[in-house]
Amino acid sequence: MRRSAQDGILVAIGGTAITTVWSGLYLNFVKPGLRWWLIAAGAVVLVMGVYGVFTDDEAPSKGAQQDRGVHGDHHGPRVGWLLLLPFLVVSMIVPAPLGAFSAERDSGAMPSTRAPDVSLPPLPATSAPVTMALGEFWVRAIFEKGKSLSRNRVRLVGFVSSRRAGSTGPGWYLTRMAIACCAADAWAIKVDVRGGDRLPDDTWVAVTGNWFRGAGSLGASEALPALQIESMRTVTKPRDPYEYP
Repeated sequence: MRRSAQDGILVAIGGTAITTVWSGLYLNFVKPGLRWWLIAAGAVVLVMGVYGVFTDDEAPSKGAQQDRGVHGDHHGPRVGWLLLLPFLVVSMIVPAPLGAFSAERDSGAMPSTRAPDVSLPPLPATSAPVTMALGEFWVRAIFEKGKSLSRNRVRLVGFVSSRRAGSTGPGWYLTRMAIACCAADAWAIKVDVRGGDRLPDDTWVAVTGNWFRGAGSLGASEALPALQIESMRTVTKPRDPYEYP
């Protein structure tokens, strides 16, 4: 492969990294805290590529000219151009964040090692639904045994996913994928919903209801908290679809 081609690949890699941050597409792959690291890495690679493009046409040394005359102008394998393929795909097809397909391959049972080390603050004394993340509802229902949920209605936002093949329980779960660093280490946070119409997988919904007492146990390998739904409506997928521990 010519050096100019190598420089072009560097430009494509760096440019793609920066444009994914600019468009917000990076949130489908990594957590928001990695934004500036991604920009910095993309900028370094982009500058290297641009520098190479503008210096590639410099006249070769006399020794290089003689060597080229003796041995010919050799290039690496053209298969190297395939390195551009992933970046062309990303530029033309927007990859979706992890959804129901990934969630169905995860039990949704949160191990005790992912429980927070500090106690959550008490919920406000109000008759209005309290909006919270699925991870917070999970911790309050399972690790705190619902003590802080018994007097409050809650509002949760997530997508619809089916139960795993061969498992028992409801026909669908309210789900949100969580990541610690990037999509490669993602796991599913699921809530066993009681009531509500069954909608297609990956449909984003906001549900309001009450913690279902007696569902889920910390000692159970597939413990899931449950919510008795009062109301449900479809919503637009949030710009940032993941939750973070």
